[in-house]
Amino acid sequence: MSNDTVKIPSFDLPPSDLLSETSILAVAKGIAQQLTYAEVVERALLSIPESDMPARRSMQAELFYQTDQYRELRRRYPVVIKEKSIGGILCEVFTPAEGALFEHANRVLINFHGGGFMVGGRTNSHLESAPLAALMGIKVISVDYRMAPEHQHPAAIDDAEAVYLALLDNYAPECLGVYGSSAGALLTAMLMARLIRNKTSVPAAVGLFAAGAFAWRDGDYGHIGTALVEGLHNVKLGSMEENPYFKGVSRTDLEAFPGLDPDFCRHCPPALLLSSTRDYIMSSVVHTETQLKKQGVETELHIWDGLGHVFHYNPWLPESHDMHGVVAAFFRKHLNRS
Repeated sequence: MSNDTVKIPSFDLPPSDLLSETSILAVAKGIAQQLTYAEVVERALLSIPESDMPARRSMQAELFYQTDQYRELRRRYPVVIKEKSIGGILCEVFTPAEGALFEHANRVLINFHGGGFMVGGRTNSHLESAPLAALMGIKVISVDYRMAPEHQHPAAIDDAEAVYLALLDNYAPECLGVYGSSAGALLTAMLMARLIRNKTSVPAAVGLFAAGAFAWRDGDYGHIGTALVEGLHNVKLGSMEENPYFKGVSRTDLEAFPGLDPDFCRHCPPALLLSSTRDYIMSSVVHTETQLKKQGVETELHIWDGLGHVFHYNPWLPESHDMHGVVAAFFRKHLNRS
């Protein structure tokens, strides 16, 4: 232990005094749902070989659709979901149940789901896309990008770029918004860095939620938040080096971690960054916003107290609805109506 390392004694962490009783109960309900779902999935996957990742992910999705969490999501945010190949990449297209609003006829949001570059297609993608499609009356396209362990970096960026370029054939860049949560936030930053490097038109605005443009456990909250998550869920969070998607990737790789890329920090479109005080990736979010703002990029940073990583996946939580409202207002402000 170096002289500048602080040894922190263990202590009990109660719910935040700033959370309402409704929110505290919703957090507990969400955690219980996650643990129950994880147990059901673990049992179900025993019958599927680890090598058959498509079948394992399909099983995870089917079980997820049976949860109270998913039923509540669909009740609150009625949407129609269809699959479509865009740029040769399979995507999920979310439209409001009553159709997109006229004012959004020429606007589209592109979502990159979270899940550590290993899971999240057809599950987290619904949690991230349905609320905005319903609240904004807009079409949201969630990209089912390639993931580990079958694929490694830069497969996800290649897929993200293919979809984005295909959409540019039909939409002006000023009418496109791109966002993602956790791994999807990092992928959003990766795509922006590639577009900037290739001198391709960037979208009107981007959203980086529950992750920034750096390795996700960099900074203080890589330690503090990780201890919180592992204490709460009794699971061990892997580091970037342990993630099979980043096999052989250096922590100084500008394409993988574009927060290190000066061009990304100078030329990124207006960015909305969101996190929470019990999120182990909060440091990356805050530091990304600092670097972008330092270079003159228009940014918004919102941090919720007492909540964990991707808290907005919890449909019972009042702060989730607040967060979706913030995101909707941001994209309404920045997407052109042409």
